[in-house]
Amino acid sequence: MKTTTFTSRNKFGLLLCVAGLLMFAAPQARADEDKDPPTSVARISYVDGSVSLQPGGQGDWGSAARNRPMTIGDKIWVDKDSRAELQTGQAAFHLGSMTALSFLNLNEGITQVRLAEGSLNFRVRELRQGDVYEVDAPNLAFTVRQAGAFRIDVNE
Repeated sequence: MKTTTFTSRNKFGLLLCVAGLLMFAAPQARADEDKDPPTSVARISYVDGSVSLQPGGQGDWGSAARNRPMTIGDKIWVDKDSRAELQTGQAAFHLGSMTALSFLNLNEGITQVRLAEGSLNFRVRELRQGDVYEVDAPNLAFTVRQAGAFRIDVNE
């Protein structure tokens, strides 16, 4: 039977390899820790029918569930004969059938969404100083100037 013994030289080489790995892994871990979590989130408050969600940075779509938070980069698709409602800040967004929406910016006081297709009804209950609500569509950038109810339709 063959046995392996570690010499001082082998132990030192192994120690150098481990130290080198830690040197490269530590800055990456620290960079991940330094990313601030979002200061605001939207909430899926209502789902009826087939509604899908693609979290930002992930390629897979999954079923959207009520009370799930959404943040920058998240996309939502409301399929045929379905609908959904999102709430954020002082606003409620009602997404109609065959609607694609994504969050471009969602920070303290700023809500910016992209409506790629479909129908969006939304209501801003109160527009506080510094609040920004913006809907970007293929041919339009709509910014809310006062509280009220609004509708935007995007056809292919």
